Amino acid sequence: MSAYACSLFEGTYHLGLGALVNSLYRNRFRGTVFAGYRGGLPPWATPTSSESGTTDFDVGGGCRIRFILLDTPLHLASYKPTFMRRMFEQFLTDEDMLCYFDPDITVKCRWSFFEEWVQHGLALVEDITFPYLPSDHPLRFEWMKIAKSVHLTEKRRPSRYYNSGFVGVPGRFREVLKTWESSLEAAKAFGYDTTQLASTDRTSPWQASDQDLLKIAVMTSDVPTTTLGPDGMDFSGGGYVMSHAVNSPKPWARDYVKSALAGRPPNLSDKGFWDNAETPIRLFPETVVRKRKLALKAALVFGRVWHRP
Repeated sequence: MSAYACSLFEGTYHLGLGALVNSLYRNRFRGTVFAGYRGGLPPWATPTSSESGTTDFDVGGGCRIRFILLDTPLHLASYKPTFMRRMFEQFLTDEDMLCYFDPDITVKCRWSFFEEWVQHGLALVEDITFPYLPSDHPLRFEWMKIAKSVHLTEKRRPSRYYNSGFVGVPGRFREVLKTWESSLEAAKAFGYDTTQLASTDRTSPWQASDQDLLKIAVMTSDVPTTTLGPDGMDFSGGGYVMSHAVNSPKPWARDYVKSALAGRPPNLSDKGFWDNAETPIRLFPETVVRKRKLALKAALVFGRVWHRP
């Protein structure tokens, strides 16, 4: 059995991908990270080999990134199940496991924990906005209307709501990815815009599009789940697994002093990014990292005495 990581990115999110890979390497990940992308390769990625549509970059020490050029009109958040399915079909076996990470996540714990975790089933982390979503919530009934249109049947009705920034799938349970894809196809006929990420209307079935579709997959699959609370992504205190930078601007684009003066101090995900911005992949010149870390520290100190009302 081998465990692999994957992510999807475009534009400046290559910086988040680099920090993610650095954090994986720092926590003893050795192997292949599959990175689907649109646009150009990151400026820090010097190819070591290239084939049609794929480019390998040697991170060092037995770790590499396999970049895979994508041609899809979907928002990359909606492309997650398709990408993971493709990786299983092209590169992996049912004996392997695959962990998807959004490119604004950094890993805090040993990689072997993920291997131990995912072997138990579909690995998920509760969201922060509303981790508790009752089993009889009206949105769940709306989601099942959509699921039934493609002959998906309800297998369970959990009371938790999961963030799609991390999904771990053992090869023996990879059929859940096809169920996730089926929910995407069904949603198109019910007004889901596959080119957009989210709306501000939580009364809509598609407020957090990719996550809502993941909920349909969980409800209509009998694959066992293994889950962490919001602490699994540093959404709450006591986290030790991952930090997820869900706010905007992202850590690589944030003016920390300006944000702190506005009452928005840095959080753990900001620190996680800059702690992983230098090695083994250097994302910025050393002087830039030093200045940004100093600004981060100053903003943290200021944030202890001033918060936005």
